This record gives sequence, structure tokens and C-alpha cells, in this order.
Amino acid sequence: FRHSSTSTSPTTPSPTLPDEVAGNGNEMSDGASLLDIKNKTIRVTRFADKGAKTKHEERVTLPELRDMILRTTALEKSLLPWLKLAEFGDRPTPKGCLRCDENVITINGVELDYDGEEMSFDEAAEIIKSAQLRALLYTSPSYTEAAPRWRVLLPTSKDMPPEQRAALVERAQGVFGGIFARESATLSQAYFYVRVK
Repeated sequence: FRHSSTSTSPTTPSPTLPDEVAGNGNEMSDGASLLDIKNKTIRVTRFADKGAKTKHEERVTLPELRDMILRTTALEKSLLPWLKLAEFGDRPTPKGCLRCDENVITINGVELDYDGEEMSFDEAAEIIKSAQLRALLYTSPSYTEAAPRWRVLLPTSKDMPPEQRAALVERAQGVFGGIFARESATLSQAYFYVRVK
């Protein structure tokens, strides 16, 4: 199941949901139907900036999340908002940041960052389909066709305890051959989810 939409530029792929296939019973793929993808929601926490002094939580479907990424822009990278598939509490760090490991209540997926500049966006989509994973794949602000950089969101089938995230990241690393950046393993790590104008 792949959503088509207008690309942001001739060389930048639009965020995509690789074809949905029968699931294999693991936490990151529950064998949902096309209808389920359109209706099943996941918890998403958004932060206005890196400081994360405020948060906005909502439940959205993967198509809705894809559309949100497509329509959100900023004039420069420092103004881009951040996204996390997790629920956070109200206990900030001494600097007032709500996005910290100690403040994560549940996780709703894993976010993986690829900056190796070798594997293409389409190659990543093929791996996701072959592994039977439900995912949202999108390019990072510094993406170019010659030096691809992208991120993949892998929602879980249910809310899960924070301590289970590390194992899910390791499994995803295994599927992709260990290509993701080290910070992808950080429990509270969030990422930009929009594009620079």
C-alpha cells in the first residue's frame, strides 16, 4: 500500500507508506488490512523545537502523519519541529526540557535515522516491504539524490514500556544491516519531521 503524492522537488521523494503485506506477528507489524492502516491510530508527541519546553500529543493514522510531514515547512533548520512516537510525562530536566529519557511513559514505535548517504530511499522502501513492516519513510532536511539521508518510523501494534524500545531498535538494525545512526537507540531521541523551504 503506497500513497502517492506530489514530490517536494524532482529529486526529493515524498514521505511514503511502503506496500502493506501480511504481518508476521511481531510488535512492529500486526498484519493489518488496508482499512486498518487508514483507521488505526498511533500516539505522536510533537515538540516545537529542540528545547522541548512544551509538547503536543495526539493520536493519528500513518496516512495522517504522512500528510502532516508534507504540509509542514520552515524557513531554516533551527525552526523545524520535532516528532516522537512516545508518550511523555510532565517532569522536565533542570533546563525545562520535557524530552528526556526519564520522562518517557510509553513508546508507540521506534524512529530510525539514516545518514550514511549510500542506501537510496527506494531501496529502504523495498527492505521494509520484504520484512513485512508497517512504516512511514521520509527524507531528512539534508537529503539529496546523490547523498541520500532519510528516516523511518516503525509504529508498534500497541503502547509498550520504554525498556522494550532498545530490543526493537536492535531488531530493526538487523533488518537493515546495522546502518542506522547511533543516536537512534536513545530512548527519548526525536527528529525533525518537515522540510526546509
